Amino acid sequence: FEGLMALTNISSSDTSVREQIVTNGAWTCCSDILKAASHQGKASDQIRLAACELMANLSLAEQITRRAE
Repeated sequence: FEGLMALTNISSSDTSVREQIVTNGAWTCCSDILKAASHQGKASDQIRLAACELMANLSLAEQITRRAE
């Protein structure tokens, strides 16, 4: 959870930082976390929320916007 929140905060700072985070696999990692966390109870609510927040920030990265086109 803390790691996801740290990446969320960092990813909000700069475009090049977001691109680097995406390049290092954070988008896929968050997607995997959301899939796994959906099968767990309330304890994973914070983890799901943090992964969603990070993905929201990363959605501004050019690599991600190209996937959506």
